Parts: sequence; structure tokens; C-alpha cells
Amino acid sequence: MKKAIKYAVAFLFLLQAMLPYLLPLEPLYDYRVREDKFAQDSRNYHALLDRLKVEIDDNRIRDYIVILGDSVAYGSAVQPEESVGYYMEQLRVKEGGYGKPAIFNLAQPGMQAGDMYAMLLLLDRYGISTDRVVLNVRYDDFAPRRPGPAIAALLPDTLHDLDRDSYAHLEPQLASNGHHTPGNRLGQSLAYARDQIAASVSLIRYKDVLAEQASLAYERYFESRAQAYSEQEQSVPAEADVPAEVPSTLSRETFDLTDASPQVYMLEKIMEHQKGKETLVFLAGINETAHAEELADTRVRDNLQRINGYFADKPVKYLNLQGRLTDEYYADDVLYNANGYRAIAAMLWEEMRQTKDE
Repeated sequence: MKKAIKYAVAFLFLLQAMLPYLLPLEPLYDYRVREDKFAQDSRNYHALLDRLKVEIDDNRIRDYIVILGDSVAYGSAVQPEESVGYYMEQLRVKEGGYGKPAIFNLAQPGMQAGDMYAMLLLLDRYGISTDRVVLNVRYDDFAPRRPGPAIAALLPDTLHDLDRDSYAHLEPQLASNGHHTPGNRLGQSLAYARDQIAASVSLIRYKDVLAEQASLAYERYFESRAQAYSEQEQSVPAEADVPAEVPSTLSRETFDLTDASPQVYMLEKIMEHQKGKETLVFLAGINETAHAEELADTRVRDNLQRINGYFADKPVKYLNLQGRLTDEYYADDVLYNANGYRAIAAMLWEEMRQTKDE
């Protein structure tokens, strides 16, 4: 009995060490994160980053670029092979890049500045370089939040764990959007322990990937080929169509670009983290046909100039896409279509090339 227990323990230790090397990357990442996995549980980022680190080290990938942002950088209106990360990868290969992909798009719909900062800290934790980073922001990110959206909508617990001071500063804004940290030390310790276990134990960290692989194995080995073929014809595994976003009303209030703004506070933290590194921030454009009246308003134009002025003396590269693409490059009033992402990828790639060459 004791020998059996020893073998079982040894097997579990071996599985703990080897699981990141045995599982494929595709269930979590396909030119961008698999949104369905992260909608289930944001802690799946631990599995993704763990697996990406293996991919980077095993293939000796160097000089890679990490993309962070919301549905614009993610490409909610297009398929993975039409997203900005895919097109940037094609440009890299065309200019002499080889081997495994070196553009890692970790953007996710709904990601806010606090989430991007938390992700940078999480990348540090996993030993993934943040030396070359592309971030996207939007006009309305700088508008007053009354109360939302939450400045860390996806990863508030990660922010709490990795930068308590920043979390404490933002806690009122997060609480007003429904996120609450356990008020006593015991509750906080238990929540922290739970997250650490989920991040550290491979069987828990990869639970959703293992479940998907088990389901695929079941279909492969226990269903007849004819039935499997029939089901595949009826339901091709593809991402769901994303409905066009309803045109939003652009804020006409004068933007507060001091660190009293949660957006600016988090951008300052991001730029502090990225000091001395190659960082490009791009302001997503707004469809000028859909928003012609609002963009003609002097208050909106002044706010756009204020955003430009804010980034003018910051230690990052800044690219304003407003007016750079006409409405045929948009899928709706804020999201781009495949041609739009191809054009944006060329702009971003050129900026990052110039940064590298300087």
C-alpha cells in the first residue's frame, strides 16, 4: 500500500511538471486568446502564460511583441486569421522572420487599462518579456466613469494580488462596479490562497483545456466516423458571430487627464512599468460616417487634441488612428473589418520597426 502511494505521488509530481509540455497551445490561443476560455474563467490566463512560456523557451523565440487591449485589438468582428496579430505575423515573416509566431495578442474584449497593467505584472511573474508591447486605448476610455466601466473589469483579483497599492487606490471605483474584496484578513488570505493554488497546480490550472481535450478524445474514439462527420458538418467549431456594436454617444465632457482619472492613473502605472522599453500606444479610430455629427462638435475635437497632448511628452510611442481609415474599413462604428486590421497591422508594424531601429 505504501509503495502504491509513493508511485501515485511520484506520478502526480511528474504530471505537474510535464503537463505544460504535453498539452497543445491551440485550445487557449489561435493568433489571439480563445475568448470562450477566458469568459469561463479569467484565471485561464495562468494556463495560457504558462504554456506560452514553454513555447517561447523551447523554440528560442526572441524579440517578440505582446499586444494588449480590448475588442479593437482583439478583433471581435473578424476571425483569428483576419485579426491584427495575424497580419502583423505575416509582415514579420515576409520581412525575414521565421520559426514559431512572435506576435502574441493577449487582448480581450472588455479589457481596461487596469487589466492591461495587471497583465504586464502577470507576464513578469511568468518570465515573459514586456520589452516590446503594443496597447490600444479608445476615446471613451478617458471619459468620466459613472460608475463604469470598471477600470479593471477582467483581472481585478490579479491587480489586488500583484499591486495592493494600486488596487487600494482604485478600490472605490471597482466597488462601485460590483467588485468587492473580502473585508477581513482571513477572507483575503483564503481568496489569495485559492488563486495561488489555481495558478500553481497544473491539473487545476489546465482544467478547462483538459476538459476540452477529453471531449475531443471522446468524439474521436467512441463515436462512429459517420456520426462524427455528420456532427462536424452541422456544427463547425468556429467563433460565434459578433453582433455589430450599437453606435455609442461620444462624451462631450472635458476630459480630466490628471491622475484623478482612473484611466490616467493606470496609464501612468503602465508607463512606469514600461520605462526604458519599446511601447506603442494606439488610439483606436471612430467611424467618421457613423459619428459625423459628434466628431464635428468642438468639445469632442478638443478632447481628441487633449489626448494627443497627454501622450506628446510621454515615454511611449503614440499613434492616433482617428481619420486614418475611411468607413469601408470598419465593421461598425468602432470595430474594424479584415481590411481595416490589415491596414492597422501595417501601421503598427512600421512603428515597431522604427522603434527597434532607433
